[in-house]
Parts: sequence; C-alpha cells; structure tokens
Amino acid sequence: MASTRFPGKPVFPILGKTMMEHIYHRINKNNLNKTVFFALCDEQTRQEAVRLNAPYRDTNPNIERPILRVAEAIKAYDCAKSDLVVIVQGDEPLVHPDMLEEALKPFFEENEPLCSCLCSEIDKEEADDPNVIKIVKNLKGDCLYMSRNILPSTVHPEYNGKAKYLKQVCIMAFTLSTLTIFNSLPSTNLEKAESIELLRAIEHGYTVKMVETRYKSQAVDTPADIETVEKILKLVAAPDNLNS
Repeated sequence: MASTRFPGKPVFPILGKTMMEHIYHRINKNNLNKTVFFALCDEQTRQEAVRLNAPYRDTNPNIERPILRVAEAIKAYDCAKSDLVVIVQGDEPLVHPDMLEEALKPFFEENEPLCSCLCSEIDKEEADDPNVIKIVKNLKGDCLYMSRNILPSTVHPEYNGKAKYLKQVCIMAFTLSTLTIFNSLPSTNLEKAESIELLRAIEHGYTVKMVETRYKSQAVDTPADIETVEKILKLVAAPDNLNS
C-alpha cells in the first residue's frame, strides 16, 4: 500500500476488480494441491482479503522485501522443509495459473537451485524503462545479474539485437528449506544499489534459475501500467480469459 511510485495499488480497481482480486482468483484456477494466502502488513489489504474470503497472515510492516515477508508469514503454517513455496508478487495482475508450475519446474530437475524466477522477452522500449527489472542469464539458464538499467549493454552498436532483452516476472519459487536459507542471508550492496531482492542470493553465490514464461506479463509499477493491463485484458475478451 505504501508503494512510492503508486500508493494504494493492491486495492486499485482494474476493470471492476482490485489487483488483489485478479491475482487471488487467477492463482486459485491452478489445479495444484496448494494453500494460497496473502502476506499482509496494513489494514486496507486486510479488509480486502476479508472481502475476498481469502486466508492471510499479518507480518511486520518494517519488512521491506516481498520474499522476506513471505518467509515470516509462512512460519504460521506446518510445512516440511521440502515443501514448495511459490511467491507471486502483489503487482502481477496478469498472472496465469500455469505460471506456478513453470516456476516450480527447476525443482524437479537434477540440480536444485536456491530459487527459480520467471522472466519474459521484452522490446527495446520496455528495456529502457527503469521500472522494469532486466536480467541476463548464462547458457544454463542461471541468472548472472539483474538491473533497472538496460541489460545487456548497448555501447557496442554492432552487437545490438544479437542478445535479446529479458525482464523479471515476479513469480518466484523456493523450497521451505531454501526460503529459510534466503531469509538468513545478510543484505548486500548490490541488492541495495539496484533495489532488487534476488541480488542478495546471487551476490552470496547461490543459483537463481530463470525460466522463460510462455505467457504475457505486465506488472503494475505506476498508474500508467493500469491502462496497459486493461488493454491486454480487453484484448483477450474478458478479465478472466486466461489463454493469453
């Protein structure tokens, strides 16, 4: 609710539904055996969770990072260390139910990462937007770096267009065990400089696996993003159309 770029955005209406409502209903369309809850820290979002009849957990309002907020909230649940945790940031109203399984895929492969995170290809215009978190990854799909500046560099014109631009989609997966590890890591200088939480794990030497989603994504960072999200929803005919 205290977002500096868009105060109050979790309860802002998008085609007649709050952002929280879009996210909650879309996640619940996924068929995984799961528990869905909000990790909250203010009265307005609590009231919205109650209106939606959605489970929620109160957390310390001084927590600044979403992953750390979920790490605190999940302590209220009786989870095994191997249980899988998918974090959907509260400004992703176009989340597709299948994105949860996309994010979980690396945990069923041979080398388990500390966490996985979705990403998607973007054009140069979006790559120039400092509100969009850009990522670069190695040939194995591990994240090398994340920045609000353009990545990769455009200082060598002869290479422009050879490497595609990718943005972070803030849907991340951990096991309870790896989430606990992340929660124990000290904050890092790169994390603070870029204001990007996952850089904490990368700077400490842990693997963050990037998974390219096949679905359209548009986070809401500023009020102008609402218009973009509404155009996308209208394009697919209805707010609950999840096929695009």
